[in-house]
Amino acid sequence: MHDKKYMIRTANKKDASRIHELLIYINQLHHANRPDIYNEVAKYSIAEIEQLIIDPSYLLIVAANENDKVVAYSISKFITVKDDGPIRERHYLYLDDLCVDPDYQRQHLAKKIMDEVIKKAQVYKQDAVELNVYAFNQNARAFYQNYGFKDQKIQMELTLKNNPR
Repeated sequence: MHDKKYMIRTANKKDASRIHELLIYINQLHHANRPDIYNEVAKYSIAEIEQLIIDPSYLLIVAANENDKVVAYSISKFITVKDDGPIRERHYLYLDDLCVDPDYQRQHLAKKIMDEVIKKAQVYKQDAVELNVYAFNQNARAFYQNYGFKDQKIQMELTLKNNPR
């Protein structure tokens, strides 16, 4: 059983390699379910994660245990959509990734991180928090729905069998 005391905090550069390990885990999940879309490569390198951590347009939140080991993380980006005819100006926080180490799941860490993401979005006067979730990831979809997220749009695909690749 893992310890129950976790610190929810903004990521720092020393967290980059552990975030990268968890990114590899989440990418393996995506690759296993959608190998037609995902390669077996993490979305960001350690150096890129270090840059995201210091980039003010990104927000990286981690949950760390008593030994300061990162056991969960989120990566979000502040987005501004300019007023453009039918589209109103909007400011939102796009949640790009939220991952909990499988050994630490079912301890409400995703909720604690999401609470912090929402709090930061409110502090920075964002209109919303938005995200994408793959249809195969029913656990994530249920988590977001239980948290209060609603479908904004649905992206659909028709896979063409005659693709020569």
